[in-house]
Amino acid sequence: MMTVSGLVLVLVLGALGIHGWRRSVLPAITEVRMAPTQGHIGEPVVVRVEVRLHWRDRLRGTPRLDVPEELGVIGDPEISTSGFGIGAITREVTFVLQPFALGSFAEMQVQVPLRGAHATLVAELPSLEIVPRLEAEPPDAAPELAPPVDAAWLPVASGADWLFRGTIVAGALVAAILTGWCLWYLRRRLNRRAIVPPWTVAKRELDDLEARLPMAPDPFIVGVTDCVRRYLEAAYGYRATEQTTPEFLREIEAHGERLTMTEKAMLKSMLMAADSVKFARGRMEETRMREILAQARQLVADSSERLLAEAEARGRKEAA
Repeated sequence: MMTVSGLVLVLVLGALGIHGWRRSVLPAITEVRMAPTQGHIGEPVVVRVEVRLHWRDRLRGTPRLDVPEELGVIGDPEISTSGFGIGAITREVTFVLQPFALGSFAEMQVQVPLRGAHATLVAELPSLEIVPRLEAEPPDAAPELAPPVDAAWLPVASGADWLFRGTIVAGALVAAILTGWCLWYLRRRLNRRAIVPPWTVAKRELDDLEARLPMAPDPFIVGVTDCVRRYLEAAYGYRATEQTTPEFLREIEAHGERLTMTEKAMLKSMLMAADSVKFARGRMEETRMREILAQARQLVADSSERLLAEAEARGRKEAA
């Protein structure tokens, strides 16, 4: 069963989930990075903008950069999800600039339009300086790769992404534990389900037939013999329901060591009476029906007592 600590953990995770869903998270641009901040004409400049949104917020339209004409924007910005927080999601917007002139460029902005009641988020970009190369390169020389330059970043806000990620991992672990416990509990309940013995089933069917008396001979005798056949097949393994009366009686004579002579005689009397009613259209009074019911009950009672005694003896022998 679930321990107290497990229940407390589930309640805490549920409270964190509800808190994250209902938490009021204001949209904001949390970080702006540019790499490199000093470059040359023709070299691409990458601008990455991180935007924190509530789970229910969405971007509207395409974010854009407000930059001078000397800095051309290559293609459309790439938008991806970069992190999660409690009730928040972080989207990263990536721009690529291509400078065409020398000089210093400042007072540049990024604009991120939002869907819903919020308007547009605006943040300043770091300054960019485009300088000439120190030496002219030979025409046939392969261009050297520029060394890595630390990206300048402009922090605007902060979040608690690690807490949300830990919550997700803990929630997945608790869900796996609960699933395993439920499977174990269901299997245990199924194994504990009581198996009704064949003699109990037979007694119920015979009681039901007696309660329906008086009735026509055909359905009565078919009900009694079918009940006895099913009982003998379940209790002793005879193929009683698949054989005709002569075939079944021959099998009982040949392999019926576990039945007494009295039980074999009662069984033969019931089956022959059934055949006379089914095939010869014989008549049967209610008194005779009750006699056959009594014989069937006696057969089930005597043989089931013997089966229980044999099972008890085997159990004592195995325990010893």
